[in-house]
Amino acid sequence: MNIQKKLSRRDFLITSSLGALGAGFYTSKLFGSGFNSFSNDFNQTRFYQPMVITGKELVIQPVLRHRLEKYQAQTSWRNWGDVHTEEAASQEVQRITQELERMKEKANFPVKILPVKRAMSHEEGEKIKQEKNYDLMLLYAAGAEYDKGLDPCIPEDRLCLIFVRHKNGPMYDWYENASNRFLRVGGKNFEIDSHRYFHGMGPDDVIVDDYDEMLWKIRAIYGLHNFFGKKIVALGGASGKLTSMAPEIARTKFIFDIIEIGYDDLGKRLDTALKDSKMGQKVQDMMSQYLKIPNTKIDTKTDFIKNAFYLYFIFKNYLSENNATAFTINNCMGTIMNVSQTTACLTLSMLNDEGYLAFCESDFVVIPSGILLHYISGTPVFMHNPAYPDKNNVTCAHCTSPRRMDGKGYEPADLVTHYESDYGAAIKVDMKIGQKVTLIDPDAEQKRWLGIEGSVIENPHLPACRSQQEIKFVGDTSRLRSEIRGSHWMMTYGTWTNEMGYACRKMGVDWLNISI
Repeated sequence: MNIQKKLSRRDFLITSSLGALGAGFYTSKLFGSGFNSFSNDFNQTRFYQPMVITGKELVIQPVLRHRLEKYQAQTSWRNWGDVHTEEAASQEVQRITQELERMKEKANFPVKILPVKRAMSHEEGEKIKQEKNYDLMLLYAAGAEYDKGLDPCIPEDRLCLIFVRHKNGPMYDWYENASNRFLRVGGKNFEIDSHRYFHGMGPDDVIVDDYDEMLWKIRAIYGLHNFFGKKIVALGGASGKLTSMAPEIARTKFIFDIIEIGYDDLGKRLDTALKDSKMGQKVQDMMSQYLKIPNTKIDTKTDFIKNAFYLYFIFKNYLSENNATAFTINNCMGTIMNVSQTTACLTLSMLNDEGYLAFCESDFVVIPSGILLHYISGTPVFMHNPAYPDKNNVTCAHCTSPRRMDGKGYEPADLVTHYESDYGAAIKVDMKIGQKVTLIDPDAEQKRWLGIEGSVIENPHLPACRSQQEIKFVGDTSRLRSEIRGSHWMMTYGTWTNEMGYACRKMGVDWLNISI
């Protein structure tokens, strides 16, 4: 069933209406482009401070849908479940409140949970769903009339998860009915045998008993909440590796706001900065602090490193002036060297360490996957080139790896030249041996993303981009070889394929996890 509305671009930007391969969802305020603003005081370095959180808070509205049922003689008066009385419903509200408080304590991303509301009728459910102060509804489906079922409660313009109880509390009526009266419904023909995806709701959106499952799905929704409408500064213009259509696809499919800035502007700012003695002192102080981070080696010219810090301050100004938290640079293996007398590799690494999103090559084939992966994982992501997979190994390499890959401490690093040019300030980061990682490989049309799980087994010294990891991946090598798309991949610490797969299905991108 195709539920996508045919909207003009103006209406699309207003309502953010999306469909996920016939099983999508509608969005409104859910995917704005705002963020938690950051300080413009660049005297304060963040090398030993927590990473900035650039994501918007996800506001959740829990709703208990139930009925008050009374005994009637010689007839079936009671449905399945055990929430039929005022006392049981009141106890259930308290139970839900406590459970959500415990769940929130486990979340390491901004989330606000509103007080539980009760809906004892279709009209009450309809009224609650129309409220504008939440981003995600958690519908606790204890009971509802069968004429319309849960339909009146389901928001058209925001996401919803349905929770039913089997054993972790009073059993819910819709533990039975979630499938055959909501996901599937009867009709004149054989409608009962196919999912209808009402307002985009599918089998993935029903949870039985499991708050761990609820939390990872909320995390995925938080990622989407901060993905659509993302504003990103593109120095040197927007591009796509081996495909020129990538920026427009990102703009239309994901509603990205790409702000393109020319190199002439960067040149003027560098000229001004280099003549400013106060800026020179800031650069010197910050560089000195960075070079004192434990396990930091220097194998390039100090002037290259210093110029990378000038770029850091200018790039941060671009972010601040444009109310953005994501940055990318085009022509970074050529033009930037003449303009800045260094490379941007180290600069991008530092921005990622600080909590922002910073990518080289302005490749909007892979950048969308990196943005979503960052907000789901809560940690920096590493954009890289993969080599040809062989015997469950794949070499991943680029010159811009973050060091705070776990979001906290700094991995050992060697400051070196950019490999292809043997010029400037790049970085070789040694990631933790045995560390589990998630790899994402998007296709050029943003129709299918590939997920790969693996572990770091070596940080080699090959004649290639400086940060290099040998990854032992889970899955069939021949299959991975045949499924590779695009040119770049994204990597982050941890295993996030469940969350990424759920988010992909919600946003209209097919998902293939090669590791299952």
